[in-house]
Amino acid sequence: MNCFASFVYAACTRINQLNLWEQLHNFSANINAPWCVGGDFNIISNASERRGGCRPNIRAMEEFNEMINDCNLIDIGFLGSPFTWCRVNLYQCLDKFLFNNEWMSQFSASNMEHLSRTLSNHAPLLLNINVNCLTGSFAFRFLNMWLLHDNFKAVIETNWNALVFLDNNISGMLRLWAKLARLKQCLRYWNKNIFKKIFSNIIEVTLRLNFLSWRVFILIILMKVTF
Repeated sequence: MNCFASFVYAACTRINQLNLWEQLHNFSANINAPWCVGGDFNIISNASERRGGCRPNIRAMEEFNEMINDCNLIDIGFLGSPFTWCRVNLYQCLDKFLFNNEWMSQFSASNMEHLSRTLSNHAPLLLNINVNCLTGSFAFRFLNMWLLHDNFKAVIETNWNALVFLDNNISGMLRLWAKLARLKQCLRYWNKNIFKKIFSNIIEVTLRLNFLSWRVFILIILMKVTF
């Protein structure tokens, strides 16, 4: 089975970004296999992916979303912090992975996680395609212990609010089915990482780093309001 992955590092200027969008569109028109494209797009897809700083470039956002739509790519959401890049008091989600329909059909259990920033102001992305899930499927079961976890509600909200289809003509029932299918895989992955003892130490450190990152973000906002 052939599949393709494209990794991008987009320019900061809108004109150069348009050149990349055109290249991705041309590539998508000639591929009939699973394809994912990810990296630093240097642009957000909507205003909720930005905190602080001046107003985002609306036209550049529209062009980015047009490229996603023209290439028939899907944003499956993520686990972790909502922002992948920061500088002083500006936080943005510039890094992501997008997938075509063939990829989602072949690797429907794909998940993406925003890891904690360490040496860079960009957060690393962890893409898990869960190839083992292709060998068989298991019934989904809701576990009551999830409700006791402080992060459970945020995981649900983040995944559910993420776009599934950019095309407004897609029926409501299809959107609902796609969201439920994506949420099921997200919760399976989240449960595996949070509640398995083998990952307990890693999870503890990750949560602490995310907490410290949010504390810095909140302190910056409070200082901005105060002064």
